[in-house]
Amino acid sequence: MAVVKVFVYGTLRSGGRYEYVVNDYVLAREPYEVNGRLYDVGTYPALVVDSAAAGVVKGELLLVSEEALRPLDELENYYGEQHPDNEYERIWHKDGFYLYVWEQESVDALGLPYISSGDWIAHARENNK
Repeated sequence: MAVVKVFVYGTLRSGGRYEYVVNDYVLAREPYEVNGRLYDVGTYPALVVDSAAAGVVKGELLLVSEEALRPLDELENYYGEQHPDNEYERIWHKDGFYLYVWEQESVDALGLPYISSGDWIAHARENNK
């Protein structure tokens, strides 16, 4: 069985609304952080990765069977690299894992609110999301 690592930072985290989507594929789960900025899209977050950003986004690094990418892609509305209908892009992080991200231009165009804590679970709890 092929395995991959995926960083999750929102509704797929432990306790998140869509954690069940990956549960059957998860072999290991550990707290992890990436440099970037987190934004509130409404009922889910958007991550803009920026290695130079002062902000840190809290999440989990999942070790999953490669088959998990299919339901993850469906949930994240990812249809393939640079597909015009993608909501998120699935990228390979230099530290050896996949993550789903937005472009800063898309965040700016929508005027999404910045989540300064970098923690979607705490933000969602505080804001009844």
